[in-house]
Amino acid sequence: MSDFIPLESYVLGSVSNFPEIFSWVSGAVVHARENTGVGFYTTLTPLPLSRPAPESRSFYLPDLEVQVGTQLVLMGFILWFEDDQTLCLEAYQYGDPPDDAVDLTTCNLADLSPILA
Repeated sequence: MSDFIPLESYVLGSVSNFPEIFSWVSGAVVHARENTGVGFYTTLTPLPLSRPAPESRSFYLPDLEVQVGTQLVLMGFILWFEDDQTLCLEAYQYGDPPDDAVDLTTCNLADLSPILA
């Protein structure tokens, strides 16, 4: 996996037990990343494969507690297969802004780190 921030690498590594998904993710590179303030979207370009994307177009990945500066936030993750050439990792915070969510536009996404049990 190339050009991923540590949180993305950790989350995408969680699909290693699912070969039909991992084969798409393992060679992917980051095409674009959008910080929405309460989460982010990372668009990925996988290596060309000789088979189509999995029939299911979205996969919910494990929720994680994430360190954001001095705060802990609970984040969820979805891996979307937009088509046979594009994947998107969606990361989102649980809670309703502005009271329950941390403004991610004020931090470097590369500094987000999962809290491991």
